[in-house]
Amino acid sequence: METRDEDLLTKIKADIEAANRYYDSDVEPLLIERNKIYHGDKDYYRMKYPDLSEVSDLVTTDLADIIEWSMPSLMKAYFSGASIVSMRGVTAEDEQPAKVMEALINYQLTKLNKFFVVCYDWIKAALMENAAAIKCSWVRETKRDRRYVEILSAEETAALEESGRAEVVSKAKVPGTDDLYKVDFWAVKLTRNAPKVENVPAAELRFSPDATDLDNCHFVAHRKVVTVDYLRKMEKEGLYKNVDEVVENLGNVRYTESERLNNPEIDLYAREEDQTARKRVELYECYIKYDADDDQMLEDWIVTVANEVIIRKEPNTYGRHPFFVLSPVRDPGRIWPKKGIGQFVSEIQSLKTAFLRQIINNTALNNDLPAFVDENRVNILDVVERRKTIRVTGSPRDAISFPPLQPMAPWTMQFLEYLEGAKEQATGVTRYNQGLDANSLNKTATGISIIHESSNQRLELVARILLETGLTPFFRFLITLNQRFIDQPQVIRLANEALTVRGDDVQGNFDLEINAALGVGSKTTEMQNMQMLLGMYPQLAQAGIVQPVNVFNAVRKLLEIMGYKNAGEFISSPPPQAPGAGLPGLPSGPRAGAQGMPGPGQAGPGMPGAVQPGTPGLPPGLGGTGEPAGGPGNQPADAEFWQRVLQGVRQGG
Repeated sequence: METRDEDLLTKIKADIEAANRYYDSDVEPLLIERNKIYHGDKDYYRMKYPDLSEVSDLVTTDLADIIEWSMPSLMKAYFSGASIVSMRGVTAEDEQPAKVMEALINYQLTKLNKFFVVCYDWIKAALMENAAAIKCSWVRETKRDRRYVEILSAEETAALEESGRAEVVSKAKVPGTDDLYKVDFWAVKLTRNAPKVENVPAAELRFSPDATDLDNCHFVAHRKVVTVDYLRKMEKEGLYKNVDEVVENLGNVRYTESERLNNPEIDLYAREEDQTARKRVELYECYIKYDADDDQMLEDWIVTVANEVIIRKEPNTYGRHPFFVLSPVRDPGRIWPKKGIGQFVSEIQSLKTAFLRQIINNTALNNDLPAFVDENRVNILDVVERRKTIRVTGSPRDAISFPPLQPMAPWTMQFLEYLEGAKEQATGVTRYNQGLDANSLNKTATGISIIHESSNQRLELVARILLETGLTPFFRFLITLNQRFIDQPQVIRLANEALTVRGDDVQGNFDLEINAALGVGSKTTEMQNMQMLLGMYPQLAQAGIVQPVNVFNAVRKLLEIMGYKNAGEFISSPPPQAPGAGLPGLPSGPRAGAQGMPGPGQAGPGMPGAVQPGTPGLPPGLGGTGEPAGGPGNQPADAEFWQRVLQGVRQGG
């Protein structure tokens, strides 16, 4: 066993070295350059344009502007609906468990993990650095609740010890009995049993350089700088071992250039620490594929290494690593793409910075022209010290003269406009997205809407890529974690009501349907379409193909598009109807060709076009008489149904 551990440690050390070498040579240079461009680092442009920097240190912020203007649309795509993720069961039997799972995961993301902030940082880092990662792990926390002393049977004692809900202090056989025990135990209360979602900085993610997809890597690791105190606490909880050996070999931690860029004092602060508990250790939490039993088959393992000492080793029952990477621009041959939004914008930002510095230089020279001075006729000291009074001999015009003004080239502003257009074409974020274009030739609302939606096509593609490559696999992984670790009933708050989730409720297979990224910037169009559909319902009801539940679903969808997550406060679901029953106050739906309904190629009242005047069962505003339709069971109140629908459509418009 010891030989096997040595072989495993040798293999992991080689993987760590290869992953660090790839990070240092390929990934970190991109991270540093993108961060400098995003923040408009003056030293970066001082090295790029040393001569122009002597005149001005102005830096444009095109990359930061593009990202900041993209974020509202992207965040709205994922968080404007009634829930972050929606699910439906594969079969009818799975429908109810799917709804419970949907409520549970939305609760875990919004209430326990502040997923809006996590997702915001995740997407923003991906736009800045070409890619970004999050980590999803399961946290189970307990605490001692109350202490008990009970007389239990041998079977009950064994069950208590295996339940995980008690910590047995002592047990003793009751004298004179065969299978009774006096058990002294603490009741253990489960305080947290939920997923933990956290952002992983690019400087902390390591992977083998030979794979084109993170899921196919033989080595993926989370590199963390932790304290000895952290290691001791994990050792006390039973997660780590061999911590004494780690502490004996404490040395200097290797910080990356990205970490030093974000915190220049990090090295000095760490070196001056004298307390052992506060000293830093470089730790690698590795998810590897390794042949542990020489059967020429790779198994999934979790191995944690600190100071070249294995402090944790266990099989990875997930079958995958817990990291999920977002990249707004797909590069099929690379995990960390070289090209991204920053790549498109950086050259334009550099050109605009250089051009604006030249304009400033030209303006400064014209505003403060150099002077030609005849030192035989001028007191040169007055000129050098810029005194208000300059002593001259003879005429000042003969003693001091200035060169002619140098106007800017006539194509200067045209070139700047060209750069702005090139940036918009490369990124898809235009002045229409930002609401800044006041000179459009098209002044109609429809025309502006069409232009605006066209300009959003690039953002829609980015949103879809982020959804399919990062968010959807993450949500599926959350389902797997819940199915595995929910072993005790949990109570969550849903719409001010308590919902109890049990282990049986989250078992089974589910097909995910994500309500996100289906219309970035097209909410207005969706609302108009839904209002048109509601306006068509009275005519569709004549054909018997619309039921009250269809109207309810359409209005609820319209409220969701408007951004209201609590649709139940505005509308109520209709009561169940008997089979064949139609809408209130309307026929139940005669077929085409029946009496009163035209068949194919026939003309008839109300087909096609508006409802004919005087139709019973419809309100006057929809062409009816306001009286109930003939037939038993119709009440005058039924006609109010369409009146409410019409009023809602008008108010929504």
